[in-house]
Amino acid sequence: MTRRLFIPGTGACVFQDLAGNPIGSILHLALDRQRDFLCEHAADPDVLPPLRTSGLRDAAGNPVEIQAVGPLRVAYQPFFEQVRGLNREKVYEFFNYDFRLDLRFNGERLWQKLREGADDQPWDIVCHSQGGLLVVWASLLAGPEQFPRRVRRVVCFSAPLQGTVNAADALLRGASLATALDVHAATVRTWPSIYMMLPRWRLRVPGATGVELFKASTWQRAGCLAPGDDVRTGISANLLLRAQAWKAALDNQSFEALRSIERLVIVQGDNLGTWARAPDFPRLPSRERQDGVNVVRGDGLVPADLTLQLLPQALSQRLESIVTPVQSHNFMCADPSKAELCERIFAE
Repeated sequence: MTRRLFIPGTGACVFQDLAGNPIGSILHLALDRQRDFLCEHAADPDVLPPLRTSGLRDAAGNPVEIQAVGPLRVAYQPFFEQVRGLNREKVYEFFNYDFRLDLRFNGERLWQKLREGADDQPWDIVCHSQGGLLVVWASLLAGPEQFPRRVRRVVCFSAPLQGTVNAADALLRGASLATALDVHAATVRTWPSIYMMLPRWRLRVPGATGVELFKASTWQRAGCLAPGDDVRTGISANLLLRAQAWKAALDNQSFEALRSIERLVIVQGDNLGTWARAPDFPRLPSRERQDGVNVVRGDGLVPADLTLQLLPQALSQRLESIVTPVQSHNFMCADPSKAELCERIFAE
């Protein structure tokens, strides 16, 4: 008997404090609630848990911790609606995690989750965006003997397996969620997960062979590396160290554990212009400009072909790749046809 787990993507969760009081979602962050969502981590990149998960304090002046308690239903409605039997039992269990934190920390929590239950109850997993990176890390922790005992099949929807230019954009300029709803760059710069999703390829700029965004010297030369921890003036050198540790752990991996499961499917969008190169750094171009040189096919965040081309050959030969038109990266799994696709993959 298999179980089903859905792992949502970046920004797709609702928060509350440890007492159960609602904090809101990333949309509330944009409504002038920046301080609520500031993080703090140890300078040592090997210390994975956060020191603080918000900039809030209670009436006594003590730090207020916040936690993810569920995904945004609007982004994953077709998967919420799947039920089995007359008792209306949910088919998918959702893995709740704080998308801002170190990917390795959340990957460890995911592996703990996957180990729950008996060996004869493996998981079929659907993951969206950042959720796919957690599966990658969990597989490395598990190894090729244990991982297939706990995981049968995996469907990754638009996972940034080689990073995304949008992560660099968010660290430099913040993120725009909608008209007049902006996440400040100084807030994003306290989230280690965004550093870890920087492009793993060299970002081409005029007059250069390409800049490597995991190098501190790149940001230093651009005048975008903050002195100390003052992320109002640039990115955090300490959080960039975490990204470097993440990249080093993945470099030269053959991902034997992922290759050992019964089926691995990567689903990507291929109809939206997606940044793969930037003509100017640190001033990245407008997302609206699509000149055929800097923009490639993808889903608006993950470049489809480039992502697969950069994967290790051993892994790319093992996985199944599906490209399909999407409304957008964020709402890829809001499409009922994607839930139907998973049904077919898990039933075959």
